[in-house]
Amino acid sequence: MRQISKLGATVGIAPKGDHAKETDKRLHRQSAELERAVAELEKLRRDICDGLDWRARLVLPLVPLAVIVLFIVFYGWSAPFLELPRLILLSAISTVVAWLLLQYRPSKIYRQTMRAIIGRSVAIALLDFTHNPEPSISKDKLRRWPLFPHVSAVEGIDLFKGQRGGHNVAICRLNINYHYKAQQRRESHRKSNLHAICIKLDSNLLGTATAVLLPGMIDNRIHKAITGKHGLTRAPLMQDFENLFAAYGASGGNFARRLEQLNTDALQELGQRERVILVFHDAQTIALFPQDSDIFVPFAPLSYWQKINTQELLWKISRDLAQMEDRLNMVLSLQTLHPGN
Repeated sequence: MRQISKLGATVGIAPKGDHAKETDKRLHRQSAELERAVAELEKLRRDICDGLDWRARLVLPLVPLAVIVLFIVFYGWSAPFLELPRLILLSAISTVVAWLLLQYRPSKIYRQTMRAIIGRSVAIALLDFTHNPEPSISKDKLRRWPLFPHVSAVEGIDLFKGQRGGHNVAICRLNINYHYKAQQRRESHRKSNLHAICIKLDSNLLGTATAVLLPGMIDNRIHKAITGKHGLTRAPLMQDFENLFAAYGASGGNFARRLEQLNTDALQELGQRERVILVFHDAQTIALFPQDSDIFVPFAPLSYWQKINTQELLWKISRDLAQMEDRLNMVLSLQTLHPGN
């Protein structure tokens, strides 16, 4: 896993920065419970490894033998000698597939267990938040956001819900498949994925107005969907924000003036520090923080073959928790009026 992390760093998709140097104090207060949970998790990991080792020694040697038998049945006794290169290739592929099938379910159980332990600890640290590791996300709700073309699939991971600053807050990692609906059948291979951390608040300082702020390097299909499908128009922004966002809003209604009602200092800080899509719609503020990959993500469980180091795990949770709270606080700061308003 460390080698994967090093590879991710070389191509720019690994998490930025070092591990937190200190464990979050709120996690320290859970240390006794966490240590017991980690001990049980380590026992589960060893049992999985022992079980897979036994199954691998029992099943995997039979796979090449089965391939040889099938060759003889279909092509005759001389086939294994005449088709030796193809036989070796098929045996290798079959063995790999068999191994993936063997370890799929134990690996899934381990990831789900670790995700539940991490999520519960983070929810306690956030104070009265709840955690749902695999929430069901409605495609229809995302289709009503003035952002995407047709949304064909959405996966939610690690949903945290609670209250902060007088607002109902939902934080979730989303994997969204979107494309043009007319091309769904004949060009399904052109589907696009957006991996993002979503922070949603039940507040919209723009009132009933709808607005979308896009950072640079966002799929052009999103730009086209905002104007073509959702009927928003490109709007001017204040001079200091032209290089940070492209703004879209409903025509009329003095849209530019409404944007100035936001805390522009907080908006500028957020745009300079993070690549974020902001949607003000239907009495909600939605912030999407695109991820460079779906591998190096917050609160990701470790692989079952990687021995658990309790201190390093706590550092990792602390780092991810600090990043999540930093983003949440920046989005919350947008909910205050500009000092001049």
